[in-house]
Amino acid sequence: MPVVSKKLNQSLLSKVAQMYYEQGLSQQEIAERLRTSRPTISRMLEQARSAGIVTITVKAFNDHITSLEKELEKTFNLNEVVVLSLSSIGGSDKKKALGEATANILHRIVRASDIIGISWGTSLRETVDALSPQKIPGLNAVPLVGGMGQEFRYEIHSNSLVVDLARKFSGKSCVLHAPAIVATEEFKKAILEDPESKSIMDMAKKANIALVGLGALNEFATTIKTGFFSMGDFEEIAHRGGVGEVCSVFYDRDGSACEIDINKRVIGLGPKELKEIETVIAIVAGVKKEEALHAALRGQFINVLVTDEQTAEKVLLIESVTK
Repeated sequence: MPVVSKKLNQSLLSKVAQMYYEQGLSQQEIAERLRTSRPTISRMLEQARSAGIVTITVKAFNDHITSLEKELEKTFNLNEVVVLSLSSIGGSDKKKALGEATANILHRIVRASDIIGISWGTSLRETVDALSPQKIPGLNAVPLVGGMGQEFRYEIHSNSLVVDLARKFSGKSCVLHAPAIVATEEFKKAILEDPESKSIMDMAKKANIALVGLGALNEFATTIKTGFFSMGDFEEIAHRGGVGEVCSVFYDRDGSACEIDINKRVIGLGPKELKEIETVIAIVAGVKKEEALHAALRGQFINVLVTDEQTAEKVLLIESVTK
C-alpha cells in the first residue's frame, strides 16, 4: 500500500475544502471529480476541520440580541428564543413583527398530522395573518380556550383564529361553542359533559403545538381595554397572588394556577395542561409584561419564546434579583 505523506494529505484536504466551501461544489460533485466516494469526501471535510485547515466562524446578526436569546434559553431551559429589537417602531408594527417571527417558527416546525392549539389575542391574530398558505396533510387546529363574550373583538377570538389558521394550512378546524369563563362550576361541568365540547377539549390536550399569549394584570391588558375585566378585578386577583394570565387562567409567581374562584370556572387549558404539550410557543412583548413572563418561565409551561429586547432584559434582571 502506498504511503501518503502528511504534507500531501493536508494538501488534498485543503483542495477538497476549497472545492466545497469556496467553489460551492457538492460532496457528490467533488467525489466524481476525484474519482472517490461521497462518504470519503465527507470524512475528508471533517478531517480538514479537525486539522485546523477549515475554521468556521458564525457572525451574529446582532451580538446583544444573540446574547439575550442564549441567556434566556440557558437560564430557563427553553428550546428556542427569538428576541426582536423593536424600540424604533410603533405599536401596531411591533405586533406585526412579532407575528411574522412566530409565523416563521411555525412554518419551520409544523408537520403532517400535527394538532395545533391556539388561544386568543392580538399577537396571535398577527401570527395567523402572517402565515403563508401551505398544504399540511392531516393538520388539525383547535381552540385552547372558550370565547371571551359577545362584545369581545371577534378577529382575536380563539374560534376565529382556529378557522383562519386551519385554512392557511389546508387543514381542519373545530370550534368551541362555549365562553372562556362561565358563571358557576356546575355550568362548566355541564358544558364539558356535552360530547362535542368534551371531544374538542380532549383534542386540545392532545395538541403537540400550542400558540399562546400571556396577559399582565395592568391597565394595558386587552381584557381591560375591551371591558371584560376591570382594574378592580385585577387588583383582587393580584391580592390573591396572581401575576399573569394564560388561556384565561390566572397564575402566580411560580407559574402555577392560582387557587381562586374564577379559575375554577374557566373552560380552557391552564399551566398544568400546557406543560404536557410538546411545543408551547408564547408571544410576549409590550408594556409591563415582564413579571407575567418571568412567572411563566419559572413555571415552565412554555418552551419557545418570541419577545422584544426590552422585555427580555427586564426578565433577566428580575431573575438575577430573585435568585
